Amino acid sequence: MKYHQLTQKQRYQIENYLALKISITEIANKIGMHRSSVYREIKRNSLKDHWGDISYEALSAEGQTEARRRESGTSRRKIKGELLKKIILGLDLHFSPEQIAGRLKLESGMCKTSSSSIYRHIWRDSGDWWEGLGLYRKLRRFVRKRSRKRCTRPEPKGIKSPRLSVRERPMAAENRTEIGHIERDLMEGKRGGVAINVLVDRKSRYTALGSVKRNGESIQCSTLEIKNRKLLKKKIKTITNDNGYEFIFSRFVNAKKKLGLEVYFTDPGSPWQRGTVENTIGLIRQFLPKKTNLNKIKKSEIRKIEKILNGRPRKILNFYTPTEILTSKSGKRPKIQQKIFI
Repeated sequence: MKYHQLTQKQRYQIENYLALKISITEIANKIGMHRSSVYREIKRNSLKDHWGDISYEALSAEGQTEARRRESGTSRRKIKGELLKKIILGLDLHFSPEQIAGRLKLESGMCKTSSSSIYRHIWRDSGDWWEGLGLYRKLRRFVRKRSRKRCTRPEPKGIKSPRLSVRERPMAAENRTEIGHIERDLMEGKRGGVAINVLVDRKSRYTALGSVKRNGESIQCSTLEIKNRKLLKKKIKTITNDNGYEFIFSRFVNAKKKLGLEVYFTDPGSPWQRGTVENTIGLIRQFLPKKTNLNKIKKSEIRKIEKILNGRPRKILNFYTPTEILTSKSGKRPKIQQKIFI
C-alpha cells in the first residue's frame, strides 16, 4: 500500500469509528490506510482530560499536525507569486533547486523555501501539461558516464620530461586554503583540431576557458592569455596537469619560463587527483555535450558559459559564487557582489 498522509476527512472518520467502538484494524481497512498509521495518529494527537480519560478529536488532531509542521519548517506552502518568479529566474540562470534555495537564504538572511519544495513544485507543474510552465525542461540534466578501460601509452623513447609530481604541491594547494592553485585539462568535442582549455582554481572554483588547437604551444599560449585576464592576473601560483601528450611532450621545458609558475603532474590513470577540473568539465557538458563540433563554437559563446559558471552559487562555497570568493580579501567574509533574487 502506498504511503500518504492522513487527510482531514479521514481524521473525522477515525473520530466517528472510535465513538462506535470499532477496532483500529477495521478502521484502517475502512479508510484505506495501514493500521500502523492509524495507531500512530491516535497516539500522537489524542487528548487527556482532567479525569485522565483519553479521547481523539479530528479538529484538534488537524491543528496539532499543522503546528508540528510549522515548528519543523516543513509546512508545505504553495510556491507562487514573487517566490515563483525568483525560482524561474534561477532556473533560467541554470541554477539547481538546491542552489536557488541556498542563495535565497544567503541574500535574504532567512529561509524562503527548500530545494525539496522547489522539486515538488516542478514535478507538480510537469503533471499539469495542459497549463504548466514546463519547468522540468529547465532542470540541469546529467548523463551517466560509461566505464572505460584504462589505456596508458608509454613515453616515446629518448624523451624524458622533468615532471614534478602532484605530491610535491604546496600544502596550501592540497588544503584549498589559498587562491591561485589551478587544475588544467582539455575538453574535447567531435574529432577535430579544436579543444577547450579549462583552468579551475581549487579554492574558489573560478573557471577560465579558452578555445585552442591540440598542440602544446597553442595550449601554453592560451593559458598565458587566460592568466593575464583581469581577475586572475598575478593570482595564479601553480598549475596541475594530467599526463596527456599535449601537456608532457610539447615544449614542456619552456612552459615554466613562459608561464612563470610551477607545473605539477598527476599520476597516470588517476583522474581523482584533479577532481575539481573533472567536475567542472561535467558542468560544461550541460552546454557543450560530447560530439559537439567545437570548431563551430565562437569565443563569445565560450565566454558566456564561463560567465554562467562563475556567477552560479555553489553549495561547497556556502552558496557564494566563484567570482565572489576569488575577489574576496583573505581572512574576510566574502561580499555579495550582486543580489540575484532580492
